[in-house]
Formats: sequence, structure tokens, C-alpha cells
Amino acid sequence: MFKTIINSSLDKAFILLKDLSEEVILSKKSNSSFNFETRQTSTVNVNFITKMIVVKDREETKNGVKLFVKEILLKTSAIENFSIYDTLTYRSDSWQLGATFKHTENVTLLEIYKGA
Repeated sequence: MFKTIINSSLDKAFILLKDLSEEVILSKKSNSSFNFETRQTSTVNVNFITKMIVVKDREETKNGVKLFVKEILLKTSAIENFSIYDTLTYRSDSWQLGATFKHTENVTLLEIYKGA
């Protein structure tokens, strides 16, 4: 009962913040498998369409490479565990997942980045 109330309230919050909220695609990579006959690995991507709010936006340089970094609040009620191999498509650009600051059943606060 409470789960339904929380999910509907979260949906409502993202709707009310429509100027800040954007639809994104989270591509989760499943476990890889190796085919010994073809000598190739195969990975299956599972895509989730969800909502995101950018909390903080900055640029930084790591090992001489300029990066665009965003801290985001991501609606994750149907998404479990993230991995460094997952990607986020935001405004037609592919972003890598970085550090996760807080993960609950409904929302996740994490960092995404891409090279300049």
C-alpha cells in the first residue's frame, strides 16, 4: 500500500518539476557470456526509460582529459543495481555512470560523465 502511494507521489513530483525533469534511457548490460565455438562474447542490453533531474553541473579534468560531470536524481523504481558498464542516454549523448551517492528503491542520486 505504501509503495503505491510513494510511487504516485514521486510521479507527481517529477511532473510538477517538468521544467527540470527530462526523459532519459538507462541501458543496463546483462552478464556477458562466451561462446567457445565462435570465440566471441555476447552481452544483452536492457533499456529503461525513466526521468532525471540535474542537481549539479560541472567540468573537471582527470588525467589530462576534460570531462563534463553531472550529479543527477534518477527515478529508479523499476531499476536495480547499477554497474560501471551501464550507460545513460541524455539529449542524444551517451553518458557513463559514476559514483552513486544514495540509492533507494524509488530514486538514486548519482554522478554521470562524458568526455569533452
